Amino acid sequence: MFKENTASQYKPIVIAPESREQWLKEKEKGLGGSEIAAVLGYNPYKTPYKLWQEKTGRVDQFKGNNITESGQFIEDGIARWWEYRSGNKLIKSSDDDVLYIHPEKSFVRGTPDRRFFNKNETDDDGNLLFNGKGVLEVKESARDKVTTSERYCQLQWYCGILGYDGGTIVVKSPFDREIYWDSYSFDPDFFSLMMEQAEHFWTKHVLADVPPDPISKEDIKELFPSHVEEKIVEATDFVKEDVDQLKETQRKKKEYEEKEKEIKDRIISFAQDADTVKYGDDILLTYRKTKDSTKFDEKSFEKDNPKIYNKYLKTKNGYRRLNIK
Repeated sequence: MFKENTASQYKPIVIAPESREQWLKEKEKGLGGSEIAAVLGYNPYKTPYKLWQEKTGRVDQFKGNNITESGQFIEDGIARWWEYRSGNKLIKSSDDDVLYIHPEKSFVRGTPDRRFFNKNETDDDGNLLFNGKGVLEVKESARDKVTTSERYCQLQWYCGILGYDGGTIVVKSPFDREIYWDSYSFDPDFFSLMMEQAEHFWTKHVLADVPPDPISKEDIKELFPSHVEEKIVEATDFVKEDVDQLKETQRKKKEYEEKEKEIKDRIISFAQDADTVKYGDDILLTYRKTKDSTKFDEKSFEKDNPKIYNKYLKTKNGYRRLNIK
């Protein structure tokens, strides 16, 4: 087990890259805060296998897009807004792309959005959640929740690397143009768990060049794009239970689809040639003809121009289809 760390236990190694390109190169040498959730299986957009592909150079690592670029500029405004609202004090030097590295595990690294002096983040009893400096993670999101599993992992990861006793996640909502935030104390047990999982992933998978187990349908498609003819495996009790549940789900889905068609037919029969159906002052539905569209007549073209048609044919890779018996 890794030792529990507190704010006074150690100081991280600090690298101040001269450019964003250099920062990206340094970041690729380990696991950052935006990646630890993927290691644990908490990233909704990236599985451990996808992360392994990036870290081993099989696919290009994500280097940003228009959304992340705009976020870098918007981030400062949200952070300053939070500083004004919360009464806490941002550390001025924390707006640079500085990379912090764990002094004992060089693959454990990250760049927090901001750091601050905690004055007002308290628990339900009015006591400060943590003393001294804290990590601030800034997000602009359409999600309903401020804290997600992914964001919590990121915050705790940074706290552990910097040796801070807590931090805050602040989110700007695009719906009401408000900011909301959650604050947490550092959780040494959870950080210890993340460290263990990170070391296993880095040494047993990245350095060993061995893929982690697939956890999604997309992972399976890439790892096993084709089947082995006549290969049969014996199902476990859990798999048998899943198959039974899938059968029952498909049966209910078919019932609902049939019921949906039946209801739609009744409504359409009532509407006849009306384009709108209302109930009192409320409009219930509209039933209108779409605009005419033009479609390429592929079958006629093939019949009239077989040579040209064949010239532009290309092979489409087959895929594995799941058939429940």
